Amino acid sequence: MGRKIYESPSMRHRHQRGSLSPAGRTSRKYWLGRWHEYRTVNGKEVRHPCTANLGCCSQVKKWEARKELDKLVAASQNTKAKPEAKTVGWFWENRFIAARSAGWEEPTAKGNKSDYRLYIMPALHEANLADVDRYRCQNHIDELAARGISRSVISRVKVLMSSIFREALYDDLIPKNPMERVKLPKDCVVPCNATIPREQLENLLAHVSDLRDWTILAIAIFGELRSEELFALTWPCVGPDYVDIQDTCWRGKFRPGKVKTNDSRRTVFLPPIVMAGLNLWREACPASKWDLLFPGEVECMWPDIWRQDHIYPIARKLGFTVMPSNQVLRRSGQTRNQYNGSMKDQQAHMGHVAGSAVTNRVYTQADMDGLRAMVRRDAESSFKIKLPLAGREPEGGLQ
Repeated sequence: MGRKIYESPSMRHRHQRGSLSPAGRTSRKYWLGRWHEYRTVNGKEVRHPCTANLGCCSQVKKWEARKELDKLVAASQNTKAKPEAKTVGWFWENRFIAARSAGWEEPTAKGNKSDYRLYIMPALHEANLADVDRYRCQNHIDELAARGISRSVISRVKVLMSSIFREALYDDLIPKNPMERVKLPKDCVVPCNATIPREQLENLLAHVSDLRDWTILAIAIFGELRSEELFALTWPCVGPDYVDIQDTCWRGKFRPGKVKTNDSRRTVFLPPIVMAGLNLWREACPASKWDLLFPGEVECMWPDIWRQDHIYPIARKLGFTVMPSNQVLRRSGQTRNQYNGSMKDQQAHMGHVAGSAVTNRVYTQADMDGLRAMVRRDAESSFKIKLPLAGREPEGGLQ
């Protein structure tokens, strides 16, 4: 009875690596490679066994023989090989953006493309995907830190690089993700966590004469809103002593119903003096398409332009060393309020996820006056001590 030949009714896609084993006599062993080749005979696919002598075991290492066998197996495949991404740039333009852009909002898409163009393209755009290893990625991250790029930007670039190589791994274009064990350098530039004291903010509000500018600045100081939330406020969202965060804006465009996170959709309470200014502004506010509190020429105002034209010149005249951006005002407000409420209340006011460490680690900074008072309360309430002066007390007593 002859050997039965496997036949299939139609062409199919198959994957095989073949087998490699030593064969021959003890003194003349060689590497024998075995695999199957599929040929079409009379419209039917027929499997044929193939073998090849890949060299003497004493002269050719096993990994070298395996490499040659892989070439033979690839050459014998009757299916069309799928295109390979030869470079990181090719994969970014033809695969990654197509796979991920559907889940990106417009700000995210522009931010990711900008990060790739500025921080990844110069070093890795022309590099072969298979040649990029962990050490090359780590060297690139270290070079960004040596250039003075801030830690937050480097962290963002690291996440984007990891996503690119993870997508290539899913497509079986690389054996593993080279970014898995890449670490952020310890000596990269840490973002400035400066705050503005209460007295300076009071002085700034006293020197802002325009009602609209005063109202925007007061809401930013006491409401601690993000820029995209502050300039997207609408009159239907204004209550007796609060504003509801339901919408955002980006680059002058109103984005109804879209917020940064689910926890960003919240109610922000404001003090009576700010609500009084807001009610005065309601009478002078021009009409707009979306019924905005602070409408711009087209839709929404541009936060950066407003600060540069209306607030920063006054701050410079008053001798501010830190400009009152929304990020700084949020950090300053959180630092003032750290003793006025629980951490959960502060996170709800800031629009952070409950239990998030960002509120405490990034926004809450040490208050020098609070620290000074804490140390004095500790000494006055817990200790009864005297200096060993033996009648040589300083004039005026201890301060």
